[in-house]
Amino acid sequence: MLLGGTLAVGFTSLNARWDLALNTPQSPDACEPFCASHEKPWAVKCGWDGRWCSACDECAGGDRVERLSQQNSTAAAATAMIPRPDACLTFCATHEKSWSEKCVWDERECSACDECTSDIRTYNEQLSQQDSRAAPATTTTARTVVAVPPPDACLAFCVSHEKSWSEKCVWDERECSACDECATPVSYADEQHQAPSSSTETHDAAAIIVDEGTSRSVGGVECGSYLIVSMQRSGTTTLCSDILQIGGTWPRTLMGSAFELLNFGGLQRGHKFLAQHNKSDEWGKAHPREIIRTSRREGAQTCGWGFKLFDTHPFDVSQIVDEVDLCVLYRRRNTTAQYLSLKTALATGCWATTPEQQALDPRCQSSDKVTQLGDDWPAFKAKADGWYNASREACRAAGKPTREVHMEDYLEPRWQEDRLHAAL
Repeated sequence: MLLGGTLAVGFTSLNARWDLALNTPQSPDACEPFCASHEKPWAVKCGWDGRWCSACDECAGGDRVERLSQQNSTAAAATAMIPRPDACLTFCATHEKSWSEKCVWDERECSACDECTSDIRTYNEQLSQQDSRAAPATTTTARTVVAVPPPDACLAFCVSHEKSWSEKCVWDERECSACDECATPVSYADEQHQAPSSSTETHDAAAIIVDEGTSRSVGGVECGSYLIVSMQRSGTTTLCSDILQIGGTWPRTLMGSAFELLNFGGLQRGHKFLAQHNKSDEWGKAHPREIIRTSRREGAQTCGWGFKLFDTHPFDVSQIVDEVDLCVLYRRRNTTAQYLSLKTALATGCWATTPEQQALDPRCQSSDKVTQLGDDWPAFKAKADGWYNASREACRAAGKPTREVHMEDYLEPRWQEDRLHAAL
């Protein structure tokens, strides 16, 4: 159910999206260990943008997707993936799917039918024009046409539609994804190209931090240290609070957490550290390892200890990873919801992390909730992918055990409990 207004963001930011895609360097072909066991079919894994599985034997045939391997390569070429022209085939009228879906099928079998709006045809035409302009006249360049996802919306029929909210909130066309009933983060269909990982699906903080089969080992070290690599609006405050409960409540907790130790902003742990030790921000930016070592000594009353690092902090993982024993990549799978949550927090000042806190904060009741993707969405998505990929590689290069956890997997039982309480 794509309306003219629904596609406005897609039209205005189309050039930026293509520019981003054309100027993003591609990773070399590889066959990572997780490829064989990952649940996705080889037809999907062989074509992942990060090329983690493209060199596997299963990808040697037609499923393999050839891409440029160097950002500035102009001579490399591969089979072009040219979108089909718009058509209205005979089966379109009787097919059981809704016109909102049939009109935007990738193969465009029904996009020229009268039931498809002029906006959809214009959208498809612009994709074709962008694709033809992007490829050099003398070279056939590998290109995959990626549809710009429609922005989130809450259309009038959402409330009365017979489907459950768990289904309506994740419809591909996002007609209902901005409704209040969808406030709990869910995994949208446009996140299919999320970087694969051998992620740990657990609801227990101890299972994330403590080595399997042990009670005190962290990263292979008795009472070792950990680093949580994440981004804003990914539920890390909840995770760190849970870590403080491992082994009991304070002061008998087994694991300690310094939260945002390397964030020198007001009220953050890093700012408090500098104030307590009479140090300046400039000193802190030049001595991150000394901050980590000193904080670790001061947290000696616990067995294990660690902190979290965001992409907004003045360091990257490679600068500090030698000071920890375990890397935890804690990511929000639904990057779209993360983007909207961050934009809303910036617009309203509501940074509360739990429903209880949000209910007590008047700023969280603001009507300025952001429900539309902005022109900076492609850059945000690319930044998130780059941050986690670079952090993963830094941890591996340093020989650190690395665990990957998705926020949605970790918090799902709590969301279910919140839904149950709301229904009572």
